[in-house]
Amino acid sequence: MAWSLVFVAGACAGRILPPGAWQPSADIWLVRAAGLAPLLLVRRRAAPLVWLLVAVLAGGWSAARETGFRSAPYAVAAGPLEPSQAQGWTGPVLFRTTGFAAATSAGGWQAPAVALRVAGEPSAGPVRGAGLLVRGTGSEPPPGAVLGGVLDVTAPRTAPVAGAFDDRDYLAGRGLSWRARPAGRKASYAQLASPGAGLRLATLRTGLRVRLERLLPPREARLACAVLLGVRTADSRREATAFTRLGLAHLFAVSGLHVGILAGFVTVLARSLGVGRPWLVAVMAPLVPAYMALTGVPGSVVRAGGMVLLLTVASAAGRRAVPLRLAGLLCWGTAVWDPARVLDVGSLLSYAAAAGILAAGALSDGFAWTPSRRWNLALGGLGVSLAAQWATLPVVADAFGRVNAWSPVANLVVVPVFAVLVGLLAGALVLDPVCGWLAEGLAGGAWFLARGLAGAVAAGSGAAGGTVGLPPVVPVAVACWLGLSLLLGFVCRRRGRWLWAAPAVIMTGVLVFGPLARELPPDAAPRVVVFDVGQGDAALVAFPDGWTGLVDTGDAPRAGPTAGPFARSVAPWLVRQGIDHLDAVVLTHGHRDHTGGAPEAARCFPVAAWFAGGRSGRAVDTVGGRWWSRLTTTVTLHRWRNWELQLIDPETLPGAASQENDCSLVAVLRRDGRPRMALTGDLEQGGERRLATAGLVPRDGEIWKAGHHGSATSGSSAFLETARPGVVLISCGVENHHRHPSHGPYVAAGDTALVLRTDLVGTIAVDWTRAGEAVITTLRGGGPVRLDTASDGP
Repeated sequence: MAWSLVFVAGACAGRILPPGAWQPSADIWLVRAAGLAPLLLVRRRAAPLVWLLVAVLAGGWSAARETGFRSAPYAVAAGPLEPSQAQGWTGPVLFRTTGFAAATSAGGWQAPAVALRVAGEPSAGPVRGAGLLVRGTGSEPPPGAVLGGVLDVTAPRTAPVAGAFDDRDYLAGRGLSWRARPAGRKASYAQLASPGAGLRLATLRTGLRVRLERLLPPREARLACAVLLGVRTADSRREATAFTRLGLAHLFAVSGLHVGILAGFVTVLARSLGVGRPWLVAVMAPLVPAYMALTGVPGSVVRAGGMVLLLTVASAAGRRAVPLRLAGLLCWGTAVWDPARVLDVGSLLSYAAAAGILAAGALSDGFAWTPSRRWNLALGGLGVSLAAQWATLPVVADAFGRVNAWSPVANLVVVPVFAVLVGLLAGALVLDPVCGWLAEGLAGGAWFLARGLAGAVAAGSGAAGGTVGLPPVVPVAVACWLGLSLLLGFVCRRRGRWLWAAPAVIMTGVLVFGPLARELPPDAAPRVVVFDVGQGDAALVAFPDGWTGLVDTGDAPRAGPTAGPFARSVAPWLVRQGIDHLDAVVLTHGHRDHTGGAPEAARCFPVAAWFAGGRSGRAVDTVGGRWWSRLTTTVTLHRWRNWELQLIDPETLPGAASQENDCSLVAVLRRDGRPRMALTGDLEQGGERRLATAGLVPRDGEIWKAGHHGSATSGSSAFLETARPGVVLISCGVENHHRHPSHGPYVAAGDTALVLRTDLVGTIAVDWTRAGEAVITTLRGGGPVRLDTASDGP
């Protein structure tokens, strides 16, 4: 148990080390060597050195792993101003699937695989033994099938915004390194071998799905397949949205909860039939591994299934097992076998929740807190929920960025009902071949419970609120959480009058991970964040007094039920920072890559005012609210001390705009009247000339977000000589079909401006110090860029 805690702590610390701080080997033998460290504990005095060794080896391995990730970026470009492309390779690959295939939103399938043979062993692509997440069409291959074909292989995408979904980490937690698909739209794979065991397992899983679909209506059948078998579709994910808002997402991810519920029902049934403990072992021994195999062997199920088997065997042998020690033993075994799976979010949540519940139960004598028995069950259930939520708080903050204050109470009410629902579904599946009428009766009860539960959760998630945004984890917050955990342990030991201090401690922890850790604008100046939204534009302007506004909202969702870049990346980041409304949304002009996220913005946040340039008023009409489609030439959106955000409308200037891009609204952030940053939408050279004629070009500005995504049609020599930016920011997408950027070097007054691009460095944040120095921070790449202009006049 101690080894597991030290290993996980060391590995997580290694992940947050500054880039280049330590670059040892990422060889898995570092972890396996750490796994042998407990053998040195024959000398108890050596314990501190042993645990230090484990932490150092685990930290070194994870730091080297992160360094390797950073040195293999998702996007690469031939030059600083050349179009980017995803790092990858195309060629023949022979591979074997290692898990179940899952349906994709595009109508195909994807499955984990391992490369058996790669043509030429490319340096920019997969090598033999590399893990692949392969996409395909047609019939789904069973686990263990050997296929071959010409693959288009790409590196997984890194997070575009801090704290957003990172495909690289998601795949790494499953032992995968690349995404692959057939080269060519109509290309397919040749299946060379289909092992009998994998085919039989896939056939059994499909049969169970068909049985559930026959017993239940389509909506409930999809949810039942997700709950029992881990078969998730776009429809089931959409159905689970309300549960996610209330902090109940774990109900729809096959986890230790499901294994515990099923094992509990089997145990109760066996005892009611008078089955002895040895026979219970005989039942559990094949049942638990079979269920683990049917669900695809996720880390959380391995942890729970292993604990069920070990506890059952220990009980049959008349031995008293300590569950917390068994959890540590399983974590140790998993780390030595495949350490990447221990750092997977699902595994971390499973081990942390189990450890928190078991530790809190041991400290509080099984949560027996009151002399009144009628309250013991309720308080015990609430204690279990609070312990799990507290123990998983750092993982939830880092991976999901939000926690619902009503989650402990919701779990206390919903989980017992959910346990009955799972039991009814499992009973219906088992009895269907032998007693159809009884199976249909159980399925009817499950349908009734599922409908009622879904309706209650939907109503509760809509009315309860209580969501607290949690920014990405920082070391100081983790240190505070550890100290508060010790205090919480003291409270649990004391019980009685100390019991009511527990909610205060937990609330303090949420504040440490939430409001106290947010990247709010400094007191000295506003902050501008240019988001990486692919081939589109979206930027936030936030003032220290709490005023927030967006300039453009990114592209619209593509075909299918998937969310657009605003809902996937921008909105979660805003929630993490505690932003629950927008004072203004500026849509510079009417092209979809600037206005496409407007409906999502209106759905996610109350918007006080919309400002629409060009034909973007159509997008505003679809979302409703207060809006302006035509401004005076200039208008001030907000003032704070000596700072102001100004908006310029080129359509009010003399001369008609030749195209929609030249109708783009221009946002200028000024300090003491002098431009500090300008955002010009897709304004092209014609619009720039009209601004120059009217004397409205921001002169001698520090930072310019380039017009039209760095296109050659924007940023004329005359405009640059007047604006004279020191830094040019370009918002463009990887492998965009426009081939942006295409401008070439940005030269003004004989100097070449520094260029930063979202496709290469991710989201870009701009702050100013009290002395007037601009500090630019990028999500990926080197350290902050500083522009010292403190001595310049207004």
